[in-house]
Amino acid sequence: MTHSTDQTAKFPTSYVSVDTETTGLYPMYGDKIIQLSAIKYIDDKLVDTFDTLINPDGSNNNAKSVNNISESSLKNQPTFDEVIGDFVNFVEDLPWVGHNLSFDFSFLKSEELKIASFKKNSVDTLQIARSIYGNKGNKLQQLAKKFNIDYKNLHNSLYDAQIAASLYQHLRSVFQTNKCKKINKKDIDVTNNSLSGAHFAFTGSFKEFPDRKEITKLIIKNGGYVPNGHRCTSVTDFLILGKPTARNLTDKANKRRQSMINALKYNTNIITANEFISMLGEK
Repeated sequence: MTHSTDQTAKFPTSYVSVDTETTGLYPMYGDKIIQLSAIKYIDDKLVDTFDTLINPDGSNNNAKSVNNISESSLKNQPTFDEVIGDFVNFVEDLPWVGHNLSFDFSFLKSEELKIASFKKNSVDTLQIARSIYGNKGNKLQQLAKKFNIDYKNLHNSLYDAQIAASLYQHLRSVFQTNKCKKINKKDIDVTNNSLSGAHFAFTGSFKEFPDRKEITKLIIKNGGYVPNGHRCTSVTDFLILGKPTARNLTDKANKRRQSMINALKYNTNIITANEFISMLGEK
């Protein structure tokens, strides 16, 4: 079924808001989706929901202290392969809305879901917020508070999807009111924004930055901050995620792993090195 959407301003009024809960941050190293949710809106009205827990098929839920999803509760749940067909049928050809969608896409891609067509028309509330407010204060809960959206039940993907949809509607209104013109891709291109007071952390190794000190220099040079020894805390706006070291993956007590758990706990926006470079406007 093909739905008509209000694309004159590049912001649809019919869409699905999508979110996931995961066992960690690294899909390429075995972390899995354990909750997959989507909410369907037609003309900005909620018409249907999709929500399921997923058996990660042997992968430990290293983030259970954050999402409160016990491994025992996942034991008898369907696997990703068993639910993905219903999910694809549910989302149909509607545009996707979400916050920090690149994180969700990375996990869906790791499950061999062909995401190109979904990404093409997706709308990321993180990017919209950055285009309006700059790079600081754009976590999901911070933006929800700004617009008086209830956010007490974060870390449940169905609830987070609902928050993202409400946030999208508010941000769309703000953007369109401020711009008073048709919006095209360059209007929500955030590559020319400075880091303007945003707090950063990073973890892992980076082929783009063999010397990780270069990341710190670039952040400071462009107006950002790297407090707390580059580890993620409650004030961190962005976590730059690199390739994990053996310690990242195996030592639950080390500070680097705690940084990753904090990123999930505090809904820190998780980005890749390439996304960080794009924020600097560098090629």
